[in-house]
Amino acid sequence: MERGHHIDIRNIAYFHHVYDSEQPDMRRLYEQAKIDQWNAATDIDWEQPLDGDGGLIADDLVDIHGTKFWDRLSEAQRVELNRGTTRCCTAM
Repeated sequence: MERGHHIDIRNIAYFHHVYDSEQPDMRRLYEQAKIDQWNAATDIDWEQPLDGDGGLIADDLVDIHGTKFWDRLSEAQRVELNRGTTRCCTAM
């Protein structure tokens, strides 16, 4: 049994790259988008020292985190598994 279907369509898109302030809806949308974004200059505590000996991702993203297998690992093994998981996931 087919679970999808095909539709032939033809669309034309036009991008008008002038967003003058005389377009109040565009200005409002732009201003709202700026508010909703994080700001690396103000949202990150750059004075906080970095711990370079830990994993690269949150431990709960490692598949076996929270299992008896995870609990049996030493801290060094957890860090190495974390880094290996990161390498595997980012290499795809």
